[in-house]
Amino acid sequence: MKFGWSCKKATLHPGDVSSAQGSKSRRPRSGSHSLDVMVKVQQAHRVADIRNKNASPKVDQYARYRETSRVADLKKTGRLPPAKHDIKLYIGEIRPHHTLDDLWNLFSQCGDIYSMELRCSQGNVSVLPPVEGEHWEPSPNDIRHAVVKFFETSSIRPALEKNGVVLKGCKLLVTHCPSNLPELRNIVDEHLGRRVVPKQLKMEPTLVVTPPGSPKPGVLTHMTIA
Repeated sequence: MKFGWSCKKATLHPGDVSSAQGSKSRRPRSGSHSLDVMVKVQQAHRVADIRNKNASPKVDQYARYRETSRVADLKKTGRLPPAKHDIKLYIGEIRPHHTLDDLWNLFSQCGDIYSMELRCSQGNVSVLPPVEGEHWEPSPNDIRHAVVKFFETSSIRPALEKNGVVLKGCKLLVTHCPSNLPELRNIVDEHLGRRVVPKQLKMEPTLVVTPPGSPKPGVLTHMTIA
């Protein structure tokens, strides 16, 4: 294609205005422009590689959940989960050194467990640190309890008989009512203690003193008829 240059005044038709503006906005491609793009892409890849090397390993977000809850594999057993109205059992007096596997192995002797979950009443419930790099250790102030659910209701009675069983040097409390758990009872007492309850007046004996010579109360001495 050949281009001719001249000093003559060019005449533009209305249809040629849009084509002329479009030609001005287009940027011709050059070898230097494509080279700059390649260099920028390579630099971006290098920065990404450096960040990935220096980055801390990924933390499994579901690790804490697996440490605090466990459900039977229904695909392997082929059994249906228990109905919603089935009774749940609550396990109290759980210490930080008790794990979910310890409780599972203990109560699986009573029957097939459908689910077991560790719940926190105070402090931390998981044995894993909540954030990587954070210095955290189980504390004796961490109060927790567990909720267990069986496939069959016939497993509830032998599980209740586990009340008072010593596990790793601590007695467990097994109950069907969550209000019987000491940790929950302490929380309720703490909330009630914060409320301002008006004090009742003390009941004291009432002493009636009559002046000398006056009749005793309730005794009619004379009656005047008008």
